[in-house]
Amino acid sequence: MSAHGHDEEEAPEDDGARGPPTEFDCPGCTAHNPCEPLKDKDEVLCNYCGLGFEVRFTTGGKLRLREI
Repeated sequence: MSAHGHDEEEAPEDDGARGPPTEFDCPGCTAHNPCEPLKDKDEVLCNYCGLGFEVRFTTGGKLRLREI
């Protein structure tokens, strides 16, 4: 029975199949920012504090923001 529960916990493995992210949380002020689909090397601005970031993705597909 615990194996079945374990399988259910692993179900959200399709996170990478959703396509590019359409939102980000600002590393400077933690504000949530909706945006156009993000691509590697895009530049985005926080709609609240105005900080600018370069969008980068790790080899695993995880979003990273580098302040510019």
